[in-house]
Amino acid sequence: MKKLAIALSITFGVLLSSGAMAQETPQLTDAAIQHGVAMDKMKSQQHIPKIPVLNLKNDTTYVANQKNLPNKSDVSLLNTGTNNISFVYFDYGDIVFVTNPGCEFFDGVVCTWKHVATFDSAYQSDPNDLSERPFWSAYPDSGICSSEPDVCDKVGRQSKSSIRNNYDTAQGGWFPSVTYSNRYGAVTYIRNQAGEPFYTPTSKYTSSNWYCSKLPYKGYEYSASKNIDYNGGYWVTPDDIYINPDLYIFASGS
Repeated sequence: MKKLAIALSITFGVLLSSGAMAQETPQLTDAAIQHGVAMDKMKSQQHIPKIPVLNLKNDTTYVANQKNLPNKSDVSLLNTGTNNISFVYFDYGDIVFVTNPGCEFFDGVVCTWKHVATFDSAYQSDPNDLSERPFWSAYPDSGICSSEPDVCDKVGRQSKSSIRNNYDTAQGGWFPSVTYSNRYGAVTYIRNQAGEPFYTPTSKYTSSNWYCSKLPYKGYEYSASKNIDYNGGYWVTPDDIYINPDLYIFASGS
């Protein structure tokens, strides 16, 4: 494992400790880009089908009620499910989708995917070390503060352990149509939101107040001028990103 950590530190030019926040944005080296190309090739060989997204509605129908939405989700994001997703192929800008039965968003809106988080390679040295926190996201305070304090009511980093041990189903997705440098740029944008507050009713168009799926939406918009919200609307939900035909699945666990 030590050799892997040293190799990654050379490849990416930086290896951040599990408890540190990025203070500067490291530049991608030629070696890092070559590594990304190799990872992309491996991901492109994983032909994993998407799960059908049922009952999808354009969330513009809920805008009229958005002022009545609570800041906290009324559905706990931490559950008792488990899955066996592998983190070997995850790289900058990749998105993990997780869910459990009975998924709901907001005021009873049925969903397929409950939560997303965006991967940052700088925080992974061993794909099998579940204590590492390489996923950027934001949670409501719904009983997770003791195990995931970094993302409690704010933007922070989520552990691989929480991805594996709280959800029945997980999939990893990537946007091969976006360059590796721009996927990296999406992550650096998200890093800069660290510590910003979680707030569900916020519009996806603002650059303050966050929820899980708004982070990659704004990151990709900023770095690649790409709209990853496939069906439009006031919010961008995990399902909205998942149904984007430009998103491909490279990892899956249940």
